Amino acid sequence: MPKEQKFRLAFFFDLTTLAVAYTKVEPLHNILKRGETMKKTLAATSLSLLFFVSPMPVALADTCSCASGGCSAVISCSGSCYANCSSGNCSAASITGRKGAAEEVTFRVTNFDSEQLSSELTRISGREIVFTASEPDDLFSFDFKRAPVWEVFEELSKRGTVQIDGIDFRALQGLRSTLLAGEKISVKFNMPADEVVSWLSFVSGLPLRINSGNAQVHVTVALQEATLQDIIQALSKTGIEVAAQGR
Repeated sequence: MPKEQKFRLAFFFDLTTLAVAYTKVEPLHNILKRGETMKKTLAATSLSLLFFVSPMPVALADTCSCASGGCSAVISCSGSCYANCSSGNCSAASITGRKGAAEEVTFRVTNFDSEQLSSELTRISGREIVFTASEPDDLFSFDFKRAPVWEVFEELSKRGTVQIDGIDFRALQGLRSTLLAGEKISVKFNMPADEVVSWLSFVSGLPLRINSGNAQVHVTVALQEATLQDIIQALSKTGIEVAAQGR
């Protein structure tokens, strides 16, 4: 018999024993008078106590949320996410860790449609890219040499919409503005340290690197209303020291 069931039966038995002991010292007419009341009270008490004693785990969704001015953004996530309500921006999304994602890209394409361009950018950038042209029949030719991948996305966004790992690039542009202005976001990380720092470097545009600590260690950090510096300080408390490359 499972432990929980044993505990419940033992607990009920103790209550019954107490009830029997109580009736032995009560006058007979009181026993008869209060018999039905006692049964009802005992039954209700037993059920109540069993209800509170029984293990009843409640699944609470993890969220990232913020609210400021006319913005209210919230997202439930089991992994990592952010919410940004600063500087007129209003977005919330899940974060996908991309270890080893490209910071610069070199590629040349001629007369590619949206689908072909999305596939090529996904291949060379190490991120899931979905580009949708403003005009469905448009064809594109590009020649990039060691171009920062962010600049490539900026160029594409002039010709349509760009999604990066499921997040609209315009939301990421707003997130970068917020972080560089020293304004606050809500964020939750539940991934390896090197993926956290890679994402922070990508969205901020700063050459952030791990100076000391185990880059492979799994980091769990949740912050409400935090600046980029606050996030870096929180990582340091987990043993991960982060600094801009060259500093």
